[in-house]
Amino acid sequence: MTENKNVVLSSVEALSSGNVEAAKAALADDATWWIPGSLPVSGTHRGKKAIFEDFLGQAQALFQPNSVSIQVRNT
Repeated sequence: MTENKNVVLSSVEALSSGNVEAAKAALADDATWWIPGSLPVSGTHRGKKAIFEDFLGQAQALFQPNSVSIQVRNT
């Protein structure tokens, strides 16, 4: 379980610092990313393509650069 938490935390840290390639490398090809709520990007994103192209590609267009930070509150 600790290994899974470390993967998630390192991926989020890489994303937060703008290192998308490191975040991609940290996740398995069949990773799942879930965003709660009713935002346009909310829902379950399965696989690297869905996470990095569909979800992050859409999300990036919704925010000003450097206006979003990711905080992990529980793993």
